[in-house]
Amino acid sequence: MSVQEIDFYLGRVPEWYIELKLLKKPGDYLLARGHDNKLRLSVKSNEPGNPAIHFPIEFRQTKQIRGDRNYYYRIEKTVLQNRSVWRLIHSYQKSNVNSLKINTKRDVRLIEPILPCQGCRYLTTEYSFLNMQIKNKSEINIGDLICKGERSTIYKATRYFTKNDMIKTVTEQPIILKEMDDCTAAILDDLFRELHIVCTIRHQIGPKTAICIEALMVFGRPYYIAYGLCKKGSLVQYLEMNTIDMNNRIKILRHIAQTLDHCQKMPVIHGNLRAKNIFVDINDDKTAEPIYYVGGFHHAVMAK
Repeated sequence: MSVQEIDFYLGRVPEWYIELKLLKKPGDYLLARGHDNKLRLSVKSNEPGNPAIHFPIEFRQTKQIRGDRNYYYRIEKTVLQNRSVWRLIHSYQKSNVNSLKINTKRDVRLIEPILPCQGCRYLTTEYSFLNMQIKNKSEINIGDLICKGERSTIYKATRYFTKNDMIKTVTEQPIILKEMDDCTAAILDDLFRELHIVCTIRHQIGPKTAICIEALMVFGRPYYIAYGLCKKGSLVQYLEMNTIDMNNRIKILRHIAQTLDHCQKMPVIHGNLRAKNIFVDINDDKTAEPIYYVGGFHHAVMAK
């Protein structure tokens, strides 16, 4: 089994996000990578305060057997090894003597693997991580260039969802795709921080508040973040294309102010509020009123 086929492998995820969002109970564990592409096994420990511990996994010639030139997976500075990373973790998980604790000298045990879909069990208290990652470029089709930003390039794109039941079905969703100029650990942190802030706002306050972040694509270079498509563009574009009287302008400002007031009570400080960071969407129904979403949360700060 390849690493990508392991159901508790979550791809490239910062350690702080794993600790904050994914590992809930002692014994929860998952497999992920850092920006440096190094595999790590993350486990919620039984140590005081139940900190998450991240064990780097190396793939190398260990030379534990004379003349053996094969490469093996193993947790750094330990002995147990395997040609398969899944079998390595499975060996630790099934160990009757808790060999992970013995080998690492940390108070840990592998009890429950964390899958992206398991966030659904916490939907009453927080957002789900399901479908938040685009793991293959075949899942998207990048279309027309929209603009070049300060640190990114923005495109129209289409995301494909494939469902393999008795009959394979593929659904399409239009998105806005931001391609980051830099590909660094700091950018990875920024993308996950924006994802966490926006998804928390939408979960706690409601969906008609912040522009939806559909997913991240960070399995390789460059890094991308996908947003929901707003048919009318930014508020600047909307006001240029439409005649809006003063009463309706006041309604728009009141809606934005209410959203920001709720955000500050969470507390979230936006830090970059401009008309071009407000987006306007409207349903196909001719009687539907525009919906105004706050965007541009890449400079936002959220208290822990």
